[in-house]
Amino acid sequence: MIKAEVAEGTFKKALGLMFRTNLPDNQGMIFVFPKDGYHSFWMMFTRIPLDILWVSSNKEIVHIEKNIQPRWINFKSYKPKEKARFVIEVAGNWTDKHGVKVGEKVHSFDYPE
Repeated sequence: MIKAEVAEGTFKKALGLMFRTNLPDNQGMIFVFPKDGYHSFWMMFTRIPLDILWVSSNKEIVHIEKNIQPRWINFKSYKPKEKARFVIEVAGNWTDKHGVKVGEKVHSFDYPE
């Protein structure tokens, strides 16, 4: 289970997990978008490895980028192959460690409509 901090508002969504120096295995950040789309992310100023999960409106994982390594300046953009409404960032290798795969449902989270 992940205790996810919600990235609310434009500033918090842009900041994400930048500048963090650690992320415990049971924590992460969730980004909620108004509708499904090809929401892209980058790792600019991110200091820790991350797994990024894109989740559709029906709470199905549609794409995962695994163990993205930090670079102080990284302009590479990561985006899903299918539309998603939610994006969840967790510690690098978390999905492999917990056997999480594309097509699985995400359970036990509520979000504002």
